[in-house]
Amino acid sequence: MKLSISIPLNIVVVLMLTLLLNVVGLKFSFETHFPAYIAETRDQLQPNTALNPEGLQALFSINSLDGETKADYQKALSELSNLSSSLKSLSENPELYVIEGKNSGQNSPNSFHIYAYNDIVEKATGNALFKAFQHPFDINLNAPDGKFMLAIIKNFLILNVAWMMIIILVYMFWLRRIFRPIHLIIDTLKNFSVTKTSKIFYKKNDEFLPLITTLNELSTSLGRQEKIRNQFLSDLSHEIRTPMTAISVLLEAIDDGVMELDKSTILTLQSEMRRLVEITEHIMKGENFLSQNADEIVRQKVFLKPMAQEIILQYQPTNQKNHQKILENFPENAYIFANREQLVQVLHNIFSNFCKYAGENATLECSFKTQKTFNVLTFSDDGTGVSDEELPFLAEKFYKSDTGRTQNSDEMSMGIGLSLVSKIASLHGGSMRVEPTKPHGLTLILTFGKNE
Repeated sequence: MKLSISIPLNIVVVLMLTLLLNVVGLKFSFETHFPAYIAETRDQLQPNTALNPEGLQALFSINSLDGETKADYQKALSELSNLSSSLKSLSENPELYVIEGKNSGQNSPNSFHIYAYNDIVEKATGNALFKAFQHPFDINLNAPDGKFMLAIIKNFLILNVAWMMIIILVYMFWLRRIFRPIHLIIDTLKNFSVTKTSKIFYKKNDEFLPLITTLNELSTSLGRQEKIRNQFLSDLSHEIRTPMTAISVLLEAIDDGVMELDKSTILTLQSEMRRLVEITEHIMKGENFLSQNADEIVRQKVFLKPMAQEIILQYQPTNQKNHQKILENFPENAYIFANREQLVQVLHNIFSNFCKYAGENATLECSFKTQKTFNVLTFSDDGTGVSDEELPFLAEKFYKSDTGRTQNSDEMSMGIGLSLVSKIASLHGGSMRVEPTKPHGLTLILTFGKNE
């Protein structure tokens, strides 16, 4: 699951679990501490309505009272005893109204009402809790409501601290799992060197997959560049060593008196020196061209058919020697708005590669078609082709396919031909694509922008 989905989803789940846990914890705290709070409040609000008949009897038996007064006190004592019994029996009733005049619809000045004890407790506790929640900093911690609130807050804090510790532990484990690909990337980058590359095997379809895929492509590219670099150095050494060896042998022969320094020897030395200069110029020319920008080229309308026919004639001797054919199927009016010299270079590089690498009895067909925004040139041969592993390398600078193939030793090849073709197509707003031809061979597709 992608992080853009999993992170919000996990946040929602944690919030819901936190809310549910607090509701359950609050319910448990109330069920645990509320009965004790009610009992303590009931004890404090217990009315002292018990009468002491013995005390009253002793009071009424004082000798200083006359008989009539004692009789009145005895009567009051009897009425108070009856009232105490009535209050005890009515303590569980909700409310009593004693109204003077049975038929009166309103309370008279002499009417009175008596609240049941349970109602007194409930109202007292309710008001205390409401006051405690409304003014939490004014609570008397020694009062029942203060003790009750303190117990609730204590349980609430313990529960949430424990829950937060669990969330932090899970969060740390989750973060380690999420950022594990980053550590893999860092370790892989640390191991990157010119001679050592590695890949990351990653199967999750998340935000890290494109990054790891790009990194693996970079690793492949570095390995490919290393292979091309080694091949280029080997080829360059071979190209330079051949004329240098010839020059060295000639100079040693002249020094030993085996050969004379005549006109023929001088021409041979000049030829080998010229070959060294050509190698250097060839490399420098390719480097300078590959660094060229699109706004530096001059374009014009170039008709393809006469240009292709003229260049094909130059390769006829080689084609006849190798029993090869180059067939152009360009329409008479087919043209490309491009730099003429660069387009000539494209055809030379393609035809030269065909003659060198396609093999005997091979045929190269050249075709043209126009699309909405591009002109498309297609070159397809039925030669030996290249392996699937070599296809991605063909457009790389200095890459040479299968150096064991038979080549014209008189022609210098440094492996920059197709890289120049790709660069030229890019300068003209297009691209180069190489595909295998079935059952064998190679197809090169060039696109050129139609912008004039």
